[in-house]
Amino acid sequence: MKGKEYVDWFNKKFAQSFSTIEHNPTFWEVDQMICVGLIESFNIKSLLEFGTHEGRSALFFWLHPNIERIKTVDWGWPFPKERYGSFFRKYDEQKFGRMMPEQVELVFSKITEWKPKEDEQYDMIFIDAGHEYENVKHDSELAYSMKPKLIMWHDYPNEPGVKKYIDEVKEEKNIQTFGRIAWMEIKNE
Repeated sequence: MKGKEYVDWFNKKFAQSFSTIEHNPTFWEVDQMICVGLIESFNIKSLLEFGTHEGRSALFFWLHPNIERIKTVDWGWPFPKERYGSFFRKYDEQKFGRMMPEQVELVFSKITEWKPKEDEQYDMIFIDAGHEYENVKHDSELAYSMKPKLIMWHDYPNEPGVKKYIDEVKEEKNIQTFGRIAWMEIKNE
């Protein structure tokens, strides 16, 4: 199951299990199609996400058949710790047909305090944590240092801090944008 077929399948399951979706479905579906297209084009198998919140994006990524391993990092402000990753806790194997295994790791930490292990590698890093300029810059610099195949940012251009940072480095880093997603390929030599 790939592309639009995957997005349609996920949204049908998503609506049945998580009836409190607060996003405009049109934006959500566009974001999903861009993410799926990039995951499939770059053959993404492992993913690090900065900004878990309730885990909607992480669950969406995990259920894609390409993805084998996810780590998602968030520190919990301004919501209680129990809310973070709550979509994973609502996860139902019978509805989704795939068990949430140990390959999904939820880390409760400020990203500015979290450090990857020396040998920690991911095919893709998805940045959707603090949307203030300083946070986006920090998270991006950390992502560049880890040298994944692909870095994706969410909420461009509607979050001012994300927009300011991306616009500042867009040309230098060859960042592409569409809808609320920005991305860049990193060519590791």
